[in-house]
Amino acid sequence: MGKPAVVGVPELTIDATTIRIGRHVIPEGTLIAIDGTGGEITTGTQSSEPPPARTYTAYSNGPTR
Repeated sequence: MGKPAVVGVPELTIDATTIRIGRHVIPEGTLIAIDGTGGEITTGTQSSEPPPARTYTAYSNGPTR
């Protein structure tokens, strides 16, 4: 638990110095981000801003006895 995994990507090859995804080559030292929900891989610096907060409103009929 708590360990990310990339599965079901036959085009993905990782060796000692490169990552290959189909015809795309990502050299050693390149920053990448993997979206665990959509499976998208992006390179470069990514935003670390948290998603917008959701507002929840609790409804009550008052205290009960």
